[in-house]
Amino acid sequence: MSNSGLAGGFGWLLSLDGGAPHTMEISEIEVMPNTPLLLSIAYPPGTSFNIKAKAAYWCYESCTRSCEEAFTPVDTIQEVRYSEGNVYHFDDATGLLTIRVIMFPYSHTGEPDWKLYNFDDVDSDGDFELARFERNGVLLPKKAYSAHIEIAADCTRDGAYCSEAPPVTSVYDDVCDPGFTQVSYDRCCDASNNCQDMGLLVPTMTPTVTPSPTARDPDLIQNGDFENGVVCPWQNIACRLAVVSGAMSVTERTNTWSGPRIDLTNRIEVGSSYDFQAEVTFPDADLENSISVKIRVDYNDNSLGSSYLWVTGNSAVPKNQKTTLASKFELSESKLKSLDIESIALYFETPPLNGQSPLWNFVVDNIAMVDDNSVDIERMLR
Repeated sequence: MSNSGLAGGFGWLLSLDGGAPHTMEISEIEVMPNTPLLLSIAYPPGTSFNIKAKAAYWCYESCTRSCEEAFTPVDTIQEVRYSEGNVYHFDDATGLLTIRVIMFPYSHTGEPDWKLYNFDDVDSDGDFELARFERNGVLLPKKAYSAHIEIAADCTRDGAYCSEAPPVTSVYDDVCDPGFTQVSYDRCCDASNNCQDMGLLVPTMTPTVTPSPTARDPDLIQNGDFENGVVCPWQNIACRLAVVSGAMSVTERTNTWSGPRIDLTNRIEVGSSYDFQAEVTFPDADLENSISVKIRVDYNDNSLGSSYLWVTGNSAVPKNQKTTLASKFELSESKLKSLDIESIALYFETPPLNGQSPLWNFVVDNIAMVDDNSVDIERMLR
């Protein structure tokens, strides 16, 4: 079923001869983000719902990318109208389910959080989030293939429909306030010609035309300052990671290579060089004069397995003293055993405690690995 029509007024009412649809998908959406397009569907009273926005089937979940968003219920239709599009309202008296239909990227539903995307938004690679057609100052939305909104009703099923019929009431058409009469799709007026223009009540500003995507973030390290209190996308390899006072605490290590690891696959580029920095502290009071820290890159392919490159060598970190480790790292072809790289990751390594287990705990913060062709000095030194 394909639908097109006016948007920005009171909304659409979907009524099917067979009754209330048990499960339906809304796909190939083309709606401007400043348009509050509401869709209402009548269901039997007492129906509950599982409503989700879903990205394309090939989307992969990660701590920086989500592939679906579960909608939550709200108390009023107005809350749906002025929402970011991830809520719904169900009126148990009229049987009306109402959602807001919005566009979202086909490749993900958030990075990682859901939001109402506009045509200025770009993803982490600098590409536009929403597909568009743009020419001579005119911008139109283009449908996101495979991305869709799914509505699943918890009702007794009869084929494609709920077995119980939804209520039939003229309340569906009573969209104006008392004393007002609907005179057009998006307008109600009273006897004194005082009017309510629903088409002007938009929840977001009109999008502006952007000539080209922004540049890709030159820093390979995501969440290197841990300001949001989340360790992700760092992996805890044979250790425990926690964010304490805005820095990453690394404890319960079982090997010299145990610690935080971050995947750089598809971000780091062969032939490029990078300015690296990290602030490291060993907080234990009984440390010897200094501890040696190594930061390495582990790259892997099918034929050779894991191979290693130094980012920093044996860097001495004095006890209980924050030390900035800095180096220039070049991923040149001459250093690689193979260009058939399947994965590449950065990790920390320290010697064992007094030559034996257990391993030293440490704290790390302000990690950056910036392409030296576009070094942001202020960012590196913050």
